[in-house]
Order: sequence, then structure tokens, then C-alpha cells
Amino acid sequence: MILKRILAYLLDYIIIIAYAGILFLLTLVIHHISDKPIITQDPITGNVISFFTLTLPVFLYFYFYESSSKNGTLGKQKLKIRVINNTKRNVFIRVLLKILPWEIAHFAVHWSVYYSNKNIDTPLWVWVLLILPQIIVLIYFMSVLLSRGTSSIYDRIANTGIQESSL
Repeated sequence: MILKRILAYLLDYIIIIAYAGILFLLTLVIHHISDKPIITQDPITGNVISFFTLTLPVFLYFYFYESSSKNGTLGKQKLKIRVINNTKRNVFIRVLLKILPWEIAHFAVHWSVYYSNKNIDTPLWVWVLLILPQIIVLIYFMSVLLSRGTSSIYDRIANTGIQESSL
């Protein structure tokens, strides 16, 4: 079950990377056409843009697939595993907790770039926010290993889990 869960996540991640690649190419095209930089120096604006163009669509991908009658993303469907107890509320909490480290990292990266562009030493709070997501993801991964792939910390909090699918 652990291997299936990891492979399912990797398949989903390939989809996410493809989407991010399309966003990147779109950014290059817009920059080339307008000949104006579209990357903002303001970390708040940058984070809002990245949230609405990347994080929110990824959240919605996980949320809609995992709360649907399919009980799982394309990766989970391919590996024949599914989210159990997939009420809309439970899946919302599950996905929110799953991508929270990712959004914390985005927030920190925007601030890190901001301070770097201003030639200001990166404050400790930014370093903490850069490291914290790595620790959270490691804890998530360890909890999946300890449960033999059936649960993670975010699953336990959301009252969900993963099991083999008969489909």
C-alpha cells in the first residue's frame, strides 16, 4: 500500500508539474509580447498571484477528485487506491492540510526573493518559514510509512484514510 500511495502521488505530481510548466511558458509568452516584466517585486502581490494561479487550482484538483464518487485523484485511480470517508468537509480539511506546507513555502520564497533583491539579509522568520514546510512534509511522510500507507497525520485530523479500491 505504501508504494501504491507514493506512486499515486508521483503521478499526480507529474500532472501538477505539467500545469506549472504551462503557467511558466504562458508567463514567458506574456513577457515577450508585452516586453514588460510581469514578475512583481512585492512579495504580497506575488504570493496572491501564485496562490490563485497555482495553489488554488492544485487544491481544487485534489479536492474535487477526492470528494467525488471516484474517491481519488487520477494518480489514486490509476493505482487503484481511494480516499475513504470522503465527505466534502473531511476532504476539504485533508487537502488543506496536505498543501499547507506548499503554501507556507511559497510565502517564504516570495519574501526571500524580496529581501534578496533589496540586498537585505533574510530575516530569521523567513528562514523558519522556509524550513518549516520541509519538517511538516517529513512528518507527513513518516506518518504514511508508519501506517503502512493507510493514513497520514492529515488523514487522521480530517478523519479520512486510504484503502485499496476494487475498481
